[in-house]
Amino acid sequence: MCANRRTRCSKACVRFPSNAAHAFNGSFQQAEAFIAHGMRLGFGGNITFERARQIRRLAAELPLGAIVLETDAPDIAPSWLYKHRNAPDQIQGIARVLAELRGIGEEALSLILLCHKVIRI
Repeated sequence: MCANRRTRCSKACVRFPSNAAHAFNGSFQQAEAFIAHGMRLGFGGNITFERARQIRRLAAELPLGAIVLETDAPDIAPSWLYKHRNAPDQIQGIARVLAELRGIGEEALSLILLCHKVIRI
């Protein structure tokens, strides 16, 4: 275990920002500003909608260490639950979509997110 809110993961220490922009839906420039201030950006069910091109592009291009996966249950349900209540058990499906957007396997995404401690299940 490293000091000062850090942890050991694959022999590397990762600093934990203390803030996250919940249900982020801003521009690339806003995302960069939040990240520059040590914040992470929350992405959830909104990335599962194909018409949500801006947020899907951000989820695909921003550093994974800056992303927090969230369900925002019972709100912001993924596309497969459109007009229904969301639930925390949908995080795996949302992670699957993020992996597809980034062109990486689900297992690789899980390892990266867990290493950065940015997935909350």
